[in-house]
Amino acid sequence: MIDGFPKTVEEAKGLEDAGYGFSKAIFLDESDGVATERNETRQYDPETGEYYHIGKEPTDEDIRGRLVAAPVEHFEAALQAYRD
Repeated sequence: MIDGFPKTVEEAKGLEDAGYGFSKAIFLDESDGVATERNETRQYDPETGEYYHIGKEPTDEDIRGRLVAAPVEHFEAALQAYRD
């Protein structure tokens, strides 16, 4: 299972070309409001680019100390890509 990938037909075709086939896909349709609410519970490590949900933070204190609110512009760009 690949969470959030592929997002586009082109990405899916690229995976198929690389030898990864799909037998099933799941599409979760949620409102912009629900997506925004979920994004507000995400934290971001600017050093590694990893995302964490509040309540499921890493145990490593160094990483925890770097976490910031997930960048809104990343979310807004992803939301627009899903709309398109």
